Amino acid sequence: MTDLTTAHRERLALIDPALPEQAPLPESVESGALLTVDGGAAHVEIIRSDLDSFTAVWSADEQHVMRARVQHPEAMAALLSRWETHRRELPEPDDELEDVEAMVTWPSRDIAMVRPLRRAGFAPKTVVALRPAGRPAPEGNPEVTIRSLTDEDVPVATRLWLDLVDNDQHFLDHPRRPRAEELIRESLQTNERRYSWVAEHDGVVVGMLLLSTPEHSAWMQPLIRQDPAAYLGAMMVSPSSRSAGVGAALVSRAHRAADDAGIPAISLHYSASNPLSAPFWHRSGYRPLWTTWTRSLRRTG
Repeated sequence: MTDLTTAHRERLALIDPALPEQAPLPESVESGALLTVDGGAAHVEIIRSDLDSFTAVWSADEQHVMRARVQHPEAMAALLSRWETHRRELPEPDDELEDVEAMVTWPSRDIAMVRPLRRAGFAPKTVVALRPAGRPAPEGNPEVTIRSLTDEDVPVATRLWLDLVDNDQHFLDHPRRPRAEELIRESLQTNERRYSWVAEHDGVVVGMLLLSTPEHSAWMQPLIRQDPAAYLGAMMVSPSSRSAGVGAALVSRAHRAADDAGIPAISLHYSASNPLSAPFWHRSGYRPLWTTWTRSLRRTG
């Protein structure tokens, strides 16, 4: 396993130096299973979402996750096949879930793994993108006023964030969670106000952006070499104000705040199949770091 981990690290370091050093797989596991093939190994496990949690708003009911270390594409193909066999050998669950997906998160620049993933039925779902400090981006519409989010803005910001959730479901294809509005409102009420902004045009709030500082973004740090890194958790512009530089103005304000605070990098997620997301974030100075590939396993109804 040590030789495999070393080869895996060396290969990815050549492909993308922005990736963090990959940790070795565990020698034994309390949950899930360890799968091995020639030139590769993987830890696989099943994660059930807590449907009352904030993260469940963007997650499948059940996720079958594979974390792999491989030396070449043939090893990835063999692991995916071995994983499929392993899943079929598992006992049938007692309950039926609305959506279940297999998930592999892999470095975006490692295009050699695209073919085995696609041939196994996987498609890109989300992308983790990274913006190093100081990278230039458009300033946005100068007629838009960007100011800190206040308690009075929470209702309209909640509606905007719910619009973002509903828009994302065109691409993520998960059900709207019953507590989504409540959880979003609670998050806005407790978010760090110095890194929360709204955009106003003619006195009307038309957009919002939330940035989490590194101490509140530790859950993302294992994916990022720059340490510490902030996380851009939400950015939404009302439909009637899109393509008018509102989003660019919000992002520009967040970048200035992070750069002034000496934060080395900002990360975020966007939907891989949304034709508008990638161009916008790339213009804003972000580039893909990780891509999450998924495959639907079972649906009821």
